[in-house]
Amino acid sequence: MVKKPGAASTETYPGSPPAAPEVAANEQEDNDLLRTGQVLQRAQISHQVLYRYVTLGLIEPAVVSESGLRLFHPNVISLIAIIKSLNRSGYSLQQMKEIFFKDTRVKRVLADSAARSLPQKEQLGRTTRST
Repeated sequence: MVKKPGAASTETYPGSPPAAPEVAANEQEDNDLLRTGQVLQRAQISHQVLYRYVTLGLIEPAVVSESGLRLFHPNVISLIAIIKSLNRSGYSLQQMKEIFFKDTRVKRVLADSAARSLPQKEQLGRTTRST
């Protein structure tokens, strides 16, 4: 099993106390994650395709170990199926990235706009109070 950096050892010895609940939760979380080979097999894609999806930012590993081993959340399989379906429908990977992250970009633009207008509103409030 691959541990997250800084995780406690999971070895137990006779007579030792049971593992802390946090460790048990981390073990369960790590057990649910998929290794690269499992993702490739379940999604029926090649290493090159997975690498392309990761480098374009369409999918991300949930955990990257200190040795570089990538572990993926099981939901990645469904996301890859969506990507494959959109690709068969004629969408490019770049178009998919724009579709997937459009909501994030819109929220960021709105937040930036609100942040820029806030000082203007504060300045306007000071001006009206002083008159």
